[in-house]
This record gives sequence, C-alpha cells and structure tokens, in this order.
Amino acid sequence: MKNNDIQMGTLYSGEIFNKHFPIEETKDRKKVLEQAQKGFDRYYHLKWFDPLGYENTYAFTVRQDVADQNHLENISDLAGKSGSMKLGVDTTWLEREADGYPAFRRYYNMTFGQTVADGDCPGV
Repeated sequence: MKNNDIQMGTLYSGEIFNKHFPIEETKDRKKVLEQAQKGFDRYYHLKWFDPLGYENTYAFTVRQDVADQNHLENISDLAGKSGSMKLGVDTTWLEREADGYPAFRRYYNMTFGQTVADGDCPGV
C-alpha cells in the first residue's frame, strides 16, 4: 500500500498486537477496533473501516472421545494433561507473542507436549 501496488486490503483488528505502533493492551473488542482505526490512521495514514461481520477468534477443538476420556469442558481442564498432548495450530498463532501461543502459555501456565503447525497436520 505504501508503494501504491495495492489500494485496499483486509486485516483483522488483532493486527495491532503485532507491534506496528504503541497500543494499550486490552481484550475488549471495541477498544481493539478503536486502536486499529486510530493507530493505522495516525502512523500509516490508512483508513480502517468498520468490521465486515466476522472474527478471527481462535477456539480449541478436541475429538469427543478425548474430551470424554479426559473430562474436558474448559481449557483450564487441560492443566496437568497438556504436556502429554499434541496441539495442531496455524504457524502465526505459534509466533504471535501478544495473543498467540506464547501468551496462552503465560496466561494458562501450561505447555503442550508437542505443537504441529499448518501443513504438518494432515487430515485436519
């Protein structure tokens, strides 16, 4: 966009967590959007429009038999079990310090035994 190679693009408001400009850490969706709109305007002179109506919210899924066997209802139920489990995710979530796997590990104080990213996860 800076070189006028493209004139419009799509990004998720969570892009603000990738350190393009100073932000206030928040999980409030409205504040995240507001910071995206103001920050990209101020620092890059880009107009950030209102959302298109969908989100990139991450969610954990597990096969029903695994959930039943391990009594999993919430993420916190993985405490003490995650170290023996394999987690399949997209590469960017593994790398995103503020709202990806590093932040997840800090927040929940747990780490999975193995992580497998994108193309390394056949059949998903």
